[in-house]
Amino acid sequence: MERPANEDVNVKNESKGKTNCCEDNCDQEQPAQEKTENAKEEMAEVKEIKKEEVDYKSKFFYLAAEMDNMRKRFDRERENTMKYGTEKVL
Repeated sequence: MERPANEDVNVKNESKGKTNCCEDNCDQEQPAQEKTENAKEEMAEVKEIKKEEVDYKSKFFYLAAEMDNMRKRFDRERENTMKYGTEKVL
């Protein structure tokens, strides 16, 4: 007895949906405890990186302010030199 053509298609589609883990060469899922430990380690790394980021930002802003102050000081000194440099010394 022959199967109707549409049944063959359904059988083929059903067999495609089912896969064997060994055929896919997939990794087995990690235990929940191991996942939790990995998540904790990653969170610790993120916190450390965020702390370094804040530290570098504060150092950057400090140095930027120092550079601005130095530029202003040099400008003042140059103006004073031009203003009072031509005066005769007593």
